[in-house]
Amino acid sequence: MIDDRLAAHLAHHENQARWTEALRAHVYRQIAIGTRRRALDVGCGGGWLVAELAGKVREAAVGCDIDPAMIQASREKFPQLEFVASDPARLPFADGSFDLVVCHFTLLWAADPVALLAEMKRVAAAGGAIAALAEPDWGGYLEWPDLGLRDLISAALAAEGADPTAGRKLVDWFGRAGLRAQVGVTGGPWLADEAGLDAAWAHHRLTLAGFVDEKKLRRLEALDRRAFREERRLAHLPLCWAVAR
Repeated sequence: MIDDRLAAHLAHHENQARWTEALRAHVYRQIAIGTRRRALDVGCGGGWLVAELAGKVREAAVGCDIDPAMIQASREKFPQLEFVASDPARLPFADGSFDLVVCHFTLLWAADPVALLAEMKRVAAAGGAIAALAEPDWGGYLEWPDLGLRDLISAALAAEGADPTAGRKLVDWFGRAGLRAQVGVTGGPWLADEAGLDAAWAHHRLTLAGFVDEKKLRRLEALDRRAFREERRLAHLPLCWAVAR
């Protein structure tokens, strides 16, 4: 049985998938994904990216995550795929097991992102690719009207142990893990439609629950939605990527 909070996280992961679809396509071209045989998704969450990779690589895709509940949910949704519960800093795979190792919105949650990348490097085969498909940088979040969401979300993420400015640090982290990376940044969702706004507020509520009181959340959401209706609203979250071969 999936509880409400896990269901909310799974739904948020699917929203992230929609937000980063074009960015992933760009990175896939960079790594010639159709030539890759075995892929590993580190921090796979609900498994949607593993399913996507399985349809693009030649042989198989595997997912691993530190959260057993996420692994169980992934196995139930994608019973044909392989999922492993493991600490990303100690991946249970032999050296050189995969020729593509990726993560997506994972490094910001890593206690030691350099150690995690070193593990990703260890399990990557010679000639393989290691890619951070998308990491956000909430420090660069732009919004109008300015509701203070950048600072609130950054503080809430930091309180949960995440790094809200992970995106800008990718080149540094890859380098300290012994990886020479090509890096880039692209815009996140501009929230040009109501579905995007709904998804954004699902994220904000999930992130800010227990950090900001409900009355303030309702007020901020009402102001945001009013600006949207009046066509005054802009929201832009920088998303960063990195590829090493």
